[in-house]
Amino acid sequence: MKQSKKETVYDDSLKSLQNITLTAQEKSEIHLKMIESVEKSDRRNKIWGIRPIFNAILTGILLFIGGYFLVNQVIFSEEGNLGHENAEVQSPYTEIENKVSDVLQAPVYIPYHENLPLRTAMFIMETTSTEEGEVIGRKHGAAIIGYSTLEADQADAAEFERLKEQGRLKLAPYEIVYGDFLKAEKYKATIAIMSEKTSRKDLIYSALYGEERIIAGHTVKYRVVDTGSPLNDKAYYFSFKLNNAVYVYTFPEKNVTEEAAYSFVEKSLKQILKR
Repeated sequence: MKQSKKETVYDDSLKSLQNITLTAQEKSEIHLKMIESVEKSDRRNKIWGIRPIFNAILTGILLFIGGYFLVNQVIFSEEGNLGHENAEVQSPYTEIENKVSDVLQAPVYIPYHENLPLRTAMFIMETTSTEEGEVIGRKHGAAIIGYSTLEADQADAAEFERLKEQGRLKLAPYEIVYGDFLKAEKYKATIAIMSEKTSRKDLIYSALYGEERIIAGHTVKYRVVDTGSPLNDKAYYFSFKLNNAVYVYTFPEKNVTEEAAYSFVEKSLKQILKR
């Protein structure tokens, strides 16, 4: 059998990553982490020789999600934010939190926003296969939490099938654990959640990069990223680490003011920190 290699159902989608613009410093840091992974892989068994390739793909996936794919059209309420959430509110998402926490092996908290229902909770699925297309294994990657005032319809189901069929292995790109899959433009907010125990280190490095800010008394990394999207040229990007979990929030600059994005993250953090 030929040497196995890592492949994901995102092969076609990742072509659009060429449109994402990174600063020279960002490129340098990500390149350095990838080189370190390659050097480490040379000292491991042959079967782990696929990991540098997997590294690069997953780093791209995170940038893709953070920049555009899942939040390419955020629409805020008339007041300019996502509602008037009370930081004291008890989250109704305990069961979902438990499922995500079990998989990521880290305590996870999903914020509750009164005027914005949680529609989707899902995992990105990572697939290992041989060159002949034999599936060696599938594992859960980052969790994606999606909020929207809209419900799923036939167009959403068709989009899910399209994503499934575009990959060489014809496997579903996501595992839905709550709700239904929605097309990207229907989400008003999404959160990507990773774990220090189960997620790739370079994924976390690329997520936890940016200007340091203190929000709700907690250290948060903030930056403005180029999305490469015709709808959203730039996006506000907030990320932070808490209890071995890494949270990534993204808001498009065209649809959301910096103040509104900051407020959403602040309200979410206040809920999380009270746990």
